[in-house]
Amino acid sequence: QFRQFDWGPLKNKRIYGTRTPPAYDLSKIKLPIIFHYSENDWLAAVK
Repeated sequence: QFRQFDWGPLKNKRIYGTRTPPAYDLSKIKLPIIFHYSENDWLAAVK
């Protein structure tokens, strides 16, 4: 899932109103989106 930043359960509750960050509703995006990744990219896993 593509979620908002995870601040940890307590701060998430304060910011988002839930213990886990909410997922972005990607169906609301009306522009083309391209995701780039590399098999050696430690920040963005292929999965």
